[in-house]
Amino acid sequence: MLLNKLLILKSFIILQDAEGIDFAISRLKDNNSELVSNIIKFISQKQFSKAVEIINNYISENSQINIWIDEEVQSMKYEIEELELKYENLDSELIELHKYISDFEHRHSIELGELILKILEHRKLKFKNDKPRYNEAERDYEHYKEQFKTESEKVHFELSDDEKKELKTKFRKASILCHPDKVSDELKDTAQAIFIELKSAYESNDLKRVSEILQQLEEGNLFKSKSQTISEKEKLKSLVFELTRKITEIEKEIKTIKESETFISITSIANWDEYFQKTKEILQSELNSLQSANDN
Repeated sequence: MLLNKLLILKSFIILQDAEGIDFAISRLKDNNSELVSNIIKFISQKQFSKAVEIINNYISENSQINIWIDEEVQSMKYEIEELELKYENLDSELIELHKYISDFEHRHSIELGELILKILEHRKLKFKNDKPRYNEAERDYEHYKEQFKTESEKVHFELSDDEKKELKTKFRKASILCHPDKVSDELKDTAQAIFIELKSAYESNDLKRVSEILQQLEEGNLFKSKSQTISEKEKLKSLVFELTRKITEIEKEIKTIKESETFISITSIANWDEYFQKTKEILQSELNSLQSANDN
């Protein structure tokens, strides 16, 4: 009977039992009605509150069972937890993309920076009698000099491949525990401060500090998800909308980075060691040519 099957499905949603939900859906797939199709569609999209709303409407029309608002609230909390998890994973991916680009740019400055500065300096000498081109070379030199100085002063720890994997794993665990966008409002400022320090430590490859922050978070158990602290139905609906909006924004940002010329260029480099060695040789050759021309 469809009514009983829907009651079972709703129970699994409220219990947040993913395997039970899959089982209940499998028992509905022989029903080709629009009602069942819509329920399955919303569940596949993890919009559990909408699925429960449809089920409740059907139950109210076909039985005398009382509908408790708590059931809708529970399903909405489950939906929020899924949205929070998706947002956390996307945010971690975004941070990792920025770090990937930042790591390349830092190494580029450290390995090639001094050579590039010498080349830019010799270009100024080359155009000393051509004021417009000299001014352009002067601007390029000063701009890169400032950039090189900033990168050189950055604290950036060298890690083995295993340590890099450990850093990434621990960062993701810690970020889930303290991400400011998922904690209750009264702890948002505290979470923000911890998350900023965690992100800074991650970007500089500071495995020791990331490990310390993770340990403190796991031992302190400071933060709870908004879905565990918010109970009013309207606030939960608002939170679903806000999380969905943020997910859409962060997906666009990730797409923009992956389609950028910088990211495509970096990812096209199969071996960074070989790339920097070859580039160094090319730059050294250019510097030698400039020095010879200027000496003459």
